[in-house]
Amino acid sequence: MNSPNGRELKYSYWDIIPVFLMDFMKDFDCKDVEETLRCIFKKEQVDAILKSPATNQPYLLLWLLRQHPPDVVQRFLEDEIIMKYYDYLMSAIRNESRNPSSSTESYISERDLLYNNNQKFSKYNVPRIEPYLELQKALLELRPSRNVAVEGVLGAGKQWLVLDVCSSFAVQRKMDFKIFWINVRDCRSPENQLQLLQSFLHQIAPSLRINFDQSVAVHIERVKAELRHILKDKPFKNCLLVLRNVQNKETWKAFNLGCKILLTTRHKSVVDYLSPATTTHVNLRDALTPSETESLFAKYLPTVPHESLKQLSNVQTTNPLLLSFIAESIRDGICTLDNWKNINFTKLTTIIQKSLKELEPSDKELFEKLFIFPRSAHIPIKLLGLVWSVADPMTVVNRFYKYSLVRKHTDQTITLSSIYSELNLRIPNEAALSQKIVDSYDIPRLFNQCNDTTLSQLDCYFYGHIGHHLSKVSDKTKRVNLFRMIFLDFRFLEQKIRNDRTPWNARGSILHTLHVIKSYRQEIVDNESHYKELVSALLVFLTKAEEKLISSEFTSLLRIALMSEEGPVFNEALRQVQRFPDFVWFTEHGRFHQHREIINLGQDEVRHAIYLDNDYCLMALGSKELLLTDVSLTGDKTYLLSDETDPSDITEMRVFNKQMQLLTLHKNGSLKLWSLRDLLPRRQLSDWGNCPTVRPPRGDQEPKHSKPHRSEQFVNNAINRFVRSKCISSFYLDENVRTTDYSIQLHVAFDDGDICILNWDDKDRKFKKAQTPILPTKQTDIRYFSKVLNRFYVVWSKKCSLTFWNLQNGSDVTEKQFELEKSEALAMETYFERLDDGVQYTIMMIIYERSVWRLKFKHTDYCNHLTDTLQVELLPLSETIPATVTCGKLSADGRYLILGTLKGIVVYDLKFPYGLLRSNVSERIVCLDVYDLHDPILKYIVLCGAKGKHFLHIHTLRSTDTDAITWMHHVDESDDQLKDRNTKGRAHLEPNVYLRPLLEMCDDGTLYAVDSRARIHQIQAIMGHSAGRRQSIANWTTIPTPHMESGKHITALCAGQEGTIYAGYNNGLIINISDNKMLPNEETKNSVDYLKEINSQRLIASFRNKDCTIIFSLSAGYTFICDFYTMYARLVHEHFLLLFSDSGVFYSDKAYEIQPRFKRPYGFDLKDDMLYLAFEDSTLRVYKLLVAEDKLNFQRLCKENINNPSQVNHLTASNDGQLIALGFKNGNIELYSYENHRLQQIYTINQGHGTSNETQLRFSPCKQVLVSCAEQLCFWNVKHMRNNQATTEVRSRRHNLLHQQLGREEVDAARFLDVSTDQFFSDLSSPQSEESIHVAENKACLWADKRGNDKLPELLACIKFVGNEARHFYTSADFTQFYVIDDEGVFYHLKVLENRPAPSLRVLDHVPSIRQIEQRPTHLEAHQDDIDEVDVDKDDDGVDVVGSGDILPDRQSDQI
Repeated sequence: MNSPNGRELKYSYWDIIPVFLMDFMKDFDCKDVEETLRCIFKKEQVDAILKSPATNQPYLLLWLLRQHPPDVVQRFLEDEIIMKYYDYLMSAIRNESRNPSSSTESYISERDLLYNNNQKFSKYNVPRIEPYLELQKALLELRPSRNVAVEGVLGAGKQWLVLDVCSSFAVQRKMDFKIFWINVRDCRSPENQLQLLQSFLHQIAPSLRINFDQSVAVHIERVKAELRHILKDKPFKNCLLVLRNVQNKETWKAFNLGCKILLTTRHKSVVDYLSPATTTHVNLRDALTPSETESLFAKYLPTVPHESLKQLSNVQTTNPLLLSFIAESIRDGICTLDNWKNINFTKLTTIIQKSLKELEPSDKELFEKLFIFPRSAHIPIKLLGLVWSVADPMTVVNRFYKYSLVRKHTDQTITLSSIYSELNLRIPNEAALSQKIVDSYDIPRLFNQCNDTTLSQLDCYFYGHIGHHLSKVSDKTKRVNLFRMIFLDFRFLEQKIRNDRTPWNARGSILHTLHVIKSYRQEIVDNESHYKELVSALLVFLTKAEEKLISSEFTSLLRIALMSEEGPVFNEALRQVQRFPDFVWFTEHGRFHQHREIINLGQDEVRHAIYLDNDYCLMALGSKELLLTDVSLTGDKTYLLSDETDPSDITEMRVFNKQMQLLTLHKNGSLKLWSLRDLLPRRQLSDWGNCPTVRPPRGDQEPKHSKPHRSEQFVNNAINRFVRSKCISSFYLDENVRTTDYSIQLHVAFDDGDICILNWDDKDRKFKKAQTPILPTKQTDIRYFSKVLNRFYVVWSKKCSLTFWNLQNGSDVTEKQFELEKSEALAMETYFERLDDGVQYTIMMIIYERSVWRLKFKHTDYCNHLTDTLQVELLPLSETIPATVTCGKLSADGRYLILGTLKGIVVYDLKFPYGLLRSNVSERIVCLDVYDLHDPILKYIVLCGAKGKHFLHIHTLRSTDTDAITWMHHVDESDDQLKDRNTKGRAHLEPNVYLRPLLEMCDDGTLYAVDSRARIHQIQAIMGHSAGRRQSIANWTTIPTPHMESGKHITALCAGQEGTIYAGYNNGLIINISDNKMLPNEETKNSVDYLKEINSQRLIASFRNKDCTIIFSLSAGYTFICDFYTMYARLVHEHFLLLFSDSGVFYSDKAYEIQPRFKRPYGFDLKDDMLYLAFEDSTLRVYKLLVAEDKLNFQRLCKENINNPSQVNHLTASNDGQLIALGFKNGNIELYSYENHRLQQIYTINQGHGTSNETQLRFSPCKQVLVSCAEQLCFWNVKHMRNNQATTEVRSRRHNLLHQQLGREEVDAARFLDVSTDQFFSDLSSPQSEESIHVAENKACLWADKRGNDKLPELLACIKFVGNEARHFYTSADFTQFYVIDDEGVFYHLKVLENRPAPSLRVLDHVPSIRQIEQRPTHLEAHQDDIDEVDVDKDDDGVDVVGSGDILPDRQSDQI
């Protein structure tokens, strides 16, 4: 063996190189020699090294070299690049090869002996970097009289890991090259101990003989004493004793000789015995990583192509022993790459059975019974007592745990170690045992007799695996009945969905629920058409209900089902709620509902999203990771891609090369290449059935995802040596697709304006610098650029201008500066199209914040001047863009442009440029993607991410009969309605129109709503007893409104006392819609935010942005202007006007003089002559309004302090003034009683609402219900709260009062109330009021005995809105119907389901009838405060007033 200079080498480089591992660790960078590595080794091997952390790369490199023959190692070390950069290191290696030190010779000798004694290890071992480094560190820190214990289950690879680490030079040298190996597997008796001790003594002192005729015990002690003596000598002071397969603690005691000990064991008794004070524990998981699995298969199957090995590496099996048997069986021809899953590995079964011989026969029989449970299931220990027929199952579990046969978990469950699942044992009495498990849950009693809407007695095992045991019940009738009882029960389905997790560990998932329903469909249906229809409808319903269920922990699936469209699901829900008559249920009669599909992201928000072929979705998350997941509902493959060494937010991402590669541009200027090739297995068409575009139910795999995958290439490094800057600002991918060629070029722009080109190397699968010279544009901060006509760049920089560059000569060919917009461009999209003139064009769309420009480049044979081929036009979209654009995407065919804005999605048809569709109008869109389904009916999939939302919406666009498209998730756009849009009385809105969250109700119960086209809709929503579920649909009429220019819409609405309708617009106009007359307003052009007809003579208009209030005298024709914004106005005692503003509370007397009275309140309410105010100084005050000598006096009845860290945003009082509720910004609601001019806290509601600027509250007339409205509509049980009052020691009167003062925002109380509730209380002599009282009294029984579920008994019902919030609601006079429009434009008409309650044994407060409400007590003191700042909110004459002094941000005066 010769070196390059001809001198003979004593040892080859292959032998010597492990000696220099630490030298490689100190000063060797694999990136320096990447070119050499790629010339010698396979691409995937080099990629695995370069993608690993820098500290691990030297280990991986040396392991790779050791896997190859000596000539390959010599070729690598003698390469010119290696010699150039690391000549000093190579010289040291050469010298050591020629003249090895004694340490080197000792190491090589010991290592060769170790390898020779372990042939299979030396041939098939796969290094496992993480456990390797952990064990190596423990051994290098080990000192005499201490231990290192490697623990793991059967087949975890303990022995090979120990052999691998102990064959390293560092460990061998640390042990003075003296490592002694003893296999103590059979050491179970003193005789065995003596034999093995003598064997050890012979290893270290071959000539020593000890002969005794005494007992074995004495003999053992004598041998141990001799060993201790020898091990203290200097030659053996640092030696290591390796005890393999330790079975019991007695074995360790026998070999506790004062030296260093490394032991392997799978017995927990041994592990638990060894104290952490003396022992370093290394817990080895039985799991190889995908790359380690691939390496293992490559060693067994060297001739199998890499692509096939890659597929094998994605198997769910991770146990090293099992993987070795799979690879060995394929190598020996026992099975193939395709059918190995069906093979029973006899050798493995023998090994497993042998390991079970340690059990007693009775214990082995019990262990085999564990196989009636599903694989990988968390088995409740309480069920094991039934299966084993033992009183104390934990004792048996501990015996199994001692041998690592099972794993114990903190939730009182166990799991079977994965390797033992390969036994596939058949249990003779499996049906009987399963029947025991089913019977233990007492399912009929629990489901049929449980008088609650939650099934609290069930555990996670029941939700996950009860179907497995039901399927084995022998009685078919019983089996079918139980399947239907469980899997059609909405309570069970809800809890299961909430308990399940997505493959990426987000809590709440429908995936497994859909799978089990499909798996047991035949058992549920049992050839009955009714159940077949119901199951099919249920599968569809669950995907639609997921968003509401995941978004709110307080809503219920049964409630959602009851509010669904008529059909099998509704009918089943209606049947089930009959069992719960003492709960509150609603049917829904509203309009414009949306059932949207989502991807639940748990705690993450999405930043970018791409929909891929075969129903995969790629998302960039706020956590700086990439999530790739299967969204087909047929599988659950999920991968995380991240770069922990260089984390940064992703600003742009593109897939290319047939979606096998991904490029991501990061905020820190780095551009990274990722491989998706092996993560996206191509699905067969049969996987989906007949229609590949529909998302069918998910497959049967357990949700799981692998460890994060790293990027393949840091593109900056490929060009850094050629450019000055290192920060990439933009990139452009040019994929040239031809029949015979497929080339890819990457154009990269740096932040200093340099643009360079890289070519795609398909062999190495990375980009390489092209020979094309760098183009110095000097356009700093290039944000977007594109290549057109194969020779020009179109460049947009942050200077907001376009420039054009000739690639052939690098010149700037911009003939004039194109400053299309002053704002920043958000996207640049290009496509090709042949126009009507028959000429091909390259069309470029540039999307700005408020406009979209289209550039057309005509294809010609030769182009002297680029501008000769250019047509620039501004698309006529500006007036229809609802808000600032945040992102945009063009469909692949160039037909549709989808814009994301601060107010949702807008879809434009570029063939006829107008806004075609709207959706997600309540969301601030942050990302979009459009995917062409190439289907005649289902046209596109649209991905949509919104700020603050932890899920991604998946919308589908479908075609209509008129060659248009519409949303699938708009449930009112059914086929019948699409065919008959002009049906009289039908509440239809055009696809690009939606309801604004502005709703008014007049005294006769008529509702008025406004749409985004400034049209007013009159809704006769009161329903009779015979009305159908959708009766309200036929009672919509449109009131003509004046034509307004685009962008002008109604922001305030007032329904007058005589049917007059006033509308305020965002341009300051105020119009009497009934008479089509414009009221004079020369003061401001700002948006009208509040309108109120005080009486037939006066109208108040208020403008938030202007801080202005105008009082119109309708008869005299003059106006009176105030310099503050009025949130609410109220006429009291016929002549006195109260104005509640953000500057305080003002009032005017008969002379119309505006006078300040109070400072700004943060909560207010007005009931008859009682005024309730909550102030910033944590005081709450109650006043009596009195008139004396033509003057309005405020007589204070109560002033108290309340102590609460959060600010009040709403205050409301009951009709009789005896109850007061405060809503706080933190979402809490506090209930108080007010009697004898004192406040007493009753209850604090700290669940139901999140942080909110506005939480609307309203008491029912019977005081049994408190309704709160914010992000959802909640109904609270006042009776329960009064029966469970807070103790007076905890909450003082002053604390209660302070809570009220914190106020709420501007809200017209009329929006919260039913028909003039105050009025029929204050005027009992009125026949109309008398009738209303009778109505309220008759319906009060609907609420009398209602209750909430056992988990949150104070909550009667919760309705989650589709949008983010609704800011006001109305009720009918009898408080049985509720009307809301949320900020998504969904109109809710909820009607209480009048189930007659069953007799209740619960003790409830006596609730007086409305007629029995007593007069309020007289005031105690007549005291007027100095002028304070106040803010009050109250309704019309005699109607509840709710107020908030907190000024809301601009909402275009949509008073919601």
